[in-house]
Amino acid sequence: MANDYLKYKWRLWFQAIDVRHDGKIHMEDKLEEGERFVECNQLDNRQKKKLQDNLNKIYNEYVFRGKRSAITEQQFVDMHNKDFKTDKKAFAEKMRKCGDVIYAIYDINGKGFLTEEEFVHVATSGSYEYIDQVKAVFQSKKTVGGKVSVKVLTEAWVHFTTCEDSSKLDIIKLGLESSLSE
Repeated sequence: MANDYLKYKWRLWFQAIDVRHDGKIHMEDKLEEGERFVECNQLDNRQKKKLQDNLNKIYNEYVFRGKRSAITEQQFVDMHNKDFKTDKKAFAEKMRKCGDVIYAIYDINGKGFLTEEEFVHVATSGSYEYIDQVKAVFQSKKTVGGKVSVKVLTEAWVHFTTCEDSSKLDIIKLGLESSLSE
């Protein structure tokens, strides 16, 4: 069973994707998030298709998990907790795959890395609305030549979704707390 700290982080994740802020995640939230992303990033048809496929994967496999109707925050946390307590290693691998899909969306050009400008532009068109917090997330990662590997970002996602140790720095948690509190 996950500890309260990890459940808290899952609640942050839920709140970040609860586009309507109504305490439920609806399939329509995915559509709204996708439309906003397309508009802000001026995607071509191939990129729009890739985005839609990735959003479907994220919402179907990692958010709704087979459910066909809106889910509450408690349902979201309970589903994650069940998988986490059943097999932590398998859960971590599932979150790694989730992170791969999330950051494949951010990596619009498929280069395998993002500049700070790309990261901020992409992140602020999604659930993040606060540029300073998004920049802090980027700057906390191991950059090489002003770029960060999507693999590094995926590992940060795995840490955020699986680490129960509140003494370890979790920059995604900090970024979400900052953006959700304003």
